[in-house]
Amino acid sequence: MSLSYARTLSSATLFGVAASFVLRSWRLGWFLTLSLGLHELGHVSLLQRYSVNWEIRFGIFGAATVTPRDQRQRLEHLDNALIHLAGPAVSLMQALLAYVVHGTLMLFEMAELGRRVGQLGNLAALIVLINLMPLGKLSDGGKALRRIFASLLPRAETELLWVLLFWLGALIWLAAILWGDPARLITTLAFAAWFVVGTLVERRRDNPDDADIARAMTHRQTGILFGAIGASLIVSIAIFVSTPFWLSSQDATRIARAYAGLLANLTAYRTAVLIAVLLGASLIIGARLVRRRLPQEDDS
Repeated sequence: MSLSYARTLSSATLFGVAASFVLRSWRLGWFLTLSLGLHELGHVSLLQRYSVNWEIRFGIFGAATVTPRDQRQRLEHLDNALIHLAGPAVSLMQALLAYVVHGTLMLFEMAELGRRVGQLGNLAALIVLINLMPLGKLSDGGKALRRIFASLLPRAETELLWVLLFWLGALIWLAAILWGDPARLITTLAFAAWFVVGTLVERRRDNPDDADIARAMTHRQTGILFGAIGASLIVSIAIFVSTPFWLSSQDATRIARAYAGLLANLTAYRTAVLIAVLLGASLIIGARLVRRRLPQEDDS
């Protein structure tokens, strides 16, 4: 096993153990680790096809696949966009498979196992939603949209944004189905508004530093990718609001009470020291990562 694979495996193991303690559940902790790992392997599947070096890293904020920036800059916008979207595509397949298995198990009255599989699908759908939402360089969807808009002239961008009307129509239909469930209705509308606003913001950032019209996508390619992002979001929202939440209200309450009890047992002095140590460690780690990664590396 190469050193890169060993580092990936060790960081994934540490992340799984830490997530299990934070979530106070080995099942939920390893659900999360497995789902994030499958997501990153989606990126890797295309990176290997384009002969791009890669390394999966698990950290405090999840997982990321890091690649040499110069190798990514040699690829066309379409190739890079497909790499960005490959991770959410694998997570969406995981969500769909879990959703089908969940429904089958519930049909055969295997409620407990069905609920757990449904939670796995719910988590995968949430990973799709977070990753496809337009968050600039922080999300796969934001990076893909930057590639799309960098390939289009202003008039073509306006034409593409009309697709949002059809997307909103599908979300209105989904909201109508959920009208009797306020929590899921609000969740659906929040994701819808987030995507629309984020897309309009990304349109104003349509000139990334490495944009090159010679590597641009065609109008048809941008339309297909934009439609695929919208359709994936609709499907993932539908799965997310129709499956048992992977982190139920009882889980969240238990975690909050556990940490509230921990803080209550600390003196004010110890609490201040603990916060200072955590902040200091975060700043040191963050500074080292920025110094090491920004000049030569890119996340997928």
